[in-house]
Amino acid sequence: MRNKFYFLLFYVFSLQVGFSQTGFPLYYNRLPLSRIPVFELPAHLVQASNETPAPELKVYQVGIPVGQDLNLKKLGLRFKNPDGSVASLLRIRSRGATHLNLIFSGLSSAENSALYAYAPDGSQLHRIEFIENGQGASIPISGEEIVLEYNGTLDDTAAIHIDWIVHGTKDFWKVLRDYQESGACNVNVNCPQGADWAAQASAVVLMLTSTNSRFCTGTLINNSSRDGTPYILTAAHCNPASTDLFMFNYQSPGCSNQDGPLDQVIQGCKVRATSPGTDFCLAELNRPPENFNTFLSGWDKSGTVPTHTTVIHHPEGDIKKISSDNHPAGTAPYLGAMCWEILHYESGTTESGSSGSPLFNPEKLIIGQLYGGYADCSFPEDDYYGKFSLSWLGNNASERLHDWLDPQLQASDTLSGMSYSFSRQNIDLRLVQVTSLPDEICGEHEVSPLVEIKNMGLNSVQNAEIQYQYNQGAIQTLSISAPLAPLGTRNISIAAPQGSGDFTLKVWLSSTQPGPDSRAENDTLVKRIRVTQGYTYKFSIFTDERSNETSFRLLNNNQQVLRELPVASLGDEAEFNFYFCLPPGCYTIVMQDQGGNGICCNHGNGAYYLSDPFDQIIATGGPFGNEQQVNFCVDSLLLTGDVAPLDGMTIFPIPAKNEAKIFFKGPVMQRQIIIRELSGRIVKTLLITADQVQLDLSSFSPGLYLVSYVSGTRIQTGKFLVN
Repeated sequence: MRNKFYFLLFYVFSLQVGFSQTGFPLYYNRLPLSRIPVFELPAHLVQASNETPAPELKVYQVGIPVGQDLNLKKLGLRFKNPDGSVASLLRIRSRGATHLNLIFSGLSSAENSALYAYAPDGSQLHRIEFIENGQGASIPISGEEIVLEYNGTLDDTAAIHIDWIVHGTKDFWKVLRDYQESGACNVNVNCPQGADWAAQASAVVLMLTSTNSRFCTGTLINNSSRDGTPYILTAAHCNPASTDLFMFNYQSPGCSNQDGPLDQVIQGCKVRATSPGTDFCLAELNRPPENFNTFLSGWDKSGTVPTHTTVIHHPEGDIKKISSDNHPAGTAPYLGAMCWEILHYESGTTESGSSGSPLFNPEKLIIGQLYGGYADCSFPEDDYYGKFSLSWLGNNASERLHDWLDPQLQASDTLSGMSYSFSRQNIDLRLVQVTSLPDEICGEHEVSPLVEIKNMGLNSVQNAEIQYQYNQGAIQTLSISAPLAPLGTRNISIAAPQGSGDFTLKVWLSSTQPGPDSRAENDTLVKRIRVTQGYTYKFSIFTDERSNETSFRLLNNNQQVLRELPVASLGDEAEFNFYFCLPPGCYTIVMQDQGGNGICCNHGNGAYYLSDPFDQIIATGGPFGNEQQVNFCVDSLLLTGDVAPLDGMTIFPIPAKNEAKIFFKGPVMQRQIIIRELSGRIVKTLLITADQVQLDLSSFSPGLYLVSYVSGTRIQTGKFLVN
């Protein structure tokens, strides 16, 4: 079985990246090992780098990544070949390792440049795949030594660096071959319990992630354009990165324990969005999993409580398993994230390696991904899954799902899955995303939007035209003349929206050369933007141990709700930031706690802070009962820079020196006084109810200051000089 497996994996990688004319490195098995220099990883570095993952996070560690900066040119044995090319060989050793794998930078995508890795006995040979930005990784090679051989140009060898050496602690291949590593209570996905789940099961993948040192589980997930984009949903704490390995359909063909296929592997991904708020991560595979007989799972973002749930996963790196809970899921915070809580599995469980696995509702739609918990075969209780409904939302595209899974803004609360029948066409240019264009443009903030495009086709795209339009305005056309190679990406600049208000941006592909584009489903993007003449205020909440009781509302002066956060949206003992773009006026933030004890200090030291556009904290709190209100006003001076004469307030003397007095006209009432430097930094605030107030200016530096006073809904700002 061992030799067959290595041959199959070698075959898969060779198909993906191709080989040189011989198919083998030039000096493969032609040099005594004693001639090749050795870099030996010091044992103390391995020990110092060993960070055992918390068991409740349910990742399965198979190696210890040790950061390095090794230059192949400096350390390797170099040869100059008759054709002018060079070869460089180096052995990497780490005593006691069950396997080694390496992560590189500085690789070249040139056809005449190749980097190979193999075992000292010549087995396990494979070519390192160029992934993105010069990165690449070897597949794990059993044993404590690995041989590297580079064939190519002199310039390329100088750039190649080994950034990480992963010292294996559990033999990667033995873990896979010993396919009964997980607990005995686990149920193979092709047993009767999984009879109705074959499609969804084929979407679930085994991941080697976290600097290629840990196993997790991920799932192919559908998007509303149904264009076959290979998105993978997993857990943020699995730390997906560009060099990850993804293994498809690793499952027993029947109910009994039998080894699954090991040759359906894709290397490399790009993280599209991630958030610790629900511990989700959405990554896009570098290439589609063609001919793997898989599935794009559907999803449900409604937040509806499921009557029962199912999870499909790879515990302990084992063949695929299925577990189920026959009761409604609960809601509870877990390690700073708001999650679905599974109180008890009636069938199966989860274990290390299950992190990131999908939680399905009765309609076979994803509603979350596994964060962690304490369940195992002896105690199949208390697991927590980050909520898909909350992952859908976020401050921007890099923190939420909806930009990626609904790129044309056409989805309802649910989306069905579909069989993955993606086949790469000759010409297929995909519009990926609009970047550098926030949902809300605040004040005079300048933006320079970009449209990311990717060539999903088999042939280079020589020319293309992209058009875009804001609302029903004029259609703008952009021409792309530089060739774009297969799987290559490029960013194209477009204009920002003009004026204020709500905008809908539509971007579409209008033509390609040579020949028409073959996949219309991925040719359009839609995005909504609001441009507000206001300033950005930041509202930060540091939750206590009962975050599921916390909520807030932002109201304007007419008591209209501008923003709200419902209960059970935040995780425990974590920081959450919200940004408000507010025009001039007065506002109220209403903090509420269902438990009646605020967010401090009965169950932890929670707090909230409101910061102005200059990062000055203007309000804070935490200890309260059921509710606490924060009233504040946005000064028009911050928007316009204009200073109007003060009506009803006089400062004497001007210029002032060590002290000054402020006199008010009209009836006595509560007034707020704010003094700022011209930069906007607040230097003093006062709350008074008298008709005059004495100002101590002894700590003020000489210069011009702005003074604002707020009375009810009225804001005025003037200036005064300190000598």
